[in-house]
Amino acid sequence: MDKVNTNNIKTNLYYFIMNYNTNYLCTYYCSNVFLESVIEILSKEEMEFIRNALYRNDILHIFNMDDFDETILNKKIHELYEIIKEDENLINMMKKYSEEITGSIDHEIGLVIMFSYDFLYITHPLISSFITK
Repeated sequence: MDKVNTNNIKTNLYYFIMNYNTNYLCTYYCSNVFLESVIEILSKEEMEFIRNALYRNDILHIFNMDDFDETILNKKIHELYEIIKEDENLINMMKKYSEEITGSIDHEIGLVIMFSYDFLYITHPLISSFITK
């Protein structure tokens, strides 16, 4: 079994902490994201469009990005994976989502899924907790 280089992990974690906003609160999934008076005049499609825009904004803020760039986002998720891949609880979640959604046991695909619209509001607090512990 390979010996884990803890200095490298600490360096990677420090770098990633500087690029991951652990203090950010996701807004797209909040039940109170719309004022009651607005709910009455917006269609379901308009509300979903707004929630999608808020989700994209949440992703940008969480990863400290100015503009959405899928290549950069994937690189950041890969860097995160390299830091958290030894955490058994997070690996189990990644494996679960990957298996359920793609039929694969690829943990890194599971992490990408965890940052999708359906799971970001759950994933972000878990990752933030891991980073700050």
